[in-house]
Amino acid sequence: MIRFLHTSDWQLGMTRRFLSEEAQARYTQTRFDAIRTMGRIANEKQCQFILVCGDSFESNQVDRKTVARAIEALREVSVPVYLLPGNHDPLNAASVYHSSTFVEKKPAHVQIIGDTAPVQVGEGFELVGAPWLSKRPNGNPIVDLLNALPTAGSIKRICVGHGIIDIFTPDKEAENVIAVSKLEAAISEGKVHFIALGDRHSLTKVGSGDRIWYSGTPESTDFREDHSGFCQIVNMDGD
Repeated sequence: MIRFLHTSDWQLGMTRRFLSEEAQARYTQTRFDAIRTMGRIANEKQCQFILVCGDSFESNQVDRKTVARAIEALREVSVPVYLLPGNHDPLNAASVYHSSTFVEKKPAHVQIIGDTAPVQVGEGFELVGAPWLSKRPNGNPIVDLLNALPTAGSIKRICVGHGIIDIFTPDKEAENVIAVSKLEAAISEGKVHFIALGDRHSLTKVGSGDRIWYSGTPESTDFREDHSGFCQIVNMDGD
């Protein structure tokens, strides 16, 4: 069995114009505090790792202080952390993950999912991720990944993605919208066994089974968000 903590959309560096300077400082601090809290939860629940499914940072233009504070918080997490670049923080030439502050100070247990190569996370378990490599990628990162994947065979495979599902948007034909039917087909065909998603800020089960989830954001970003302020503990059997 493997257990991990699923989270996304930390939006570190997010600002709100309607907040006073003092309130903005508290708003910012709670996001860094959430990283430490999730680290404690992961340790208490004996999770093997933390999986962050996109938009760890509000943008690739966040200041060096924000990056340094994020790394400071991540240093206090005692399990491996895997960060998937999303649409807010894509892994392009200007990526925050390429910044000197991040590269020079990043602790060894923090890893960027920078391509679709499988990452072993336990005996018989692997991650495959669909990072955003630009703000406007050609094609759909997670659908392109799933189309190219062979069946998993004896490996239990966790797919990591970011983006909006067609059932949650009126613009269902947009290039980066993910068809839930594609995700469910990948599971039924044995290509993947769990799909961990980011982008939607509410903890949400997707599809007819129990293997596709949005984690939601650990700190609310909008008054209209339902079921935000969560992370998810996922247990997977090796059978």
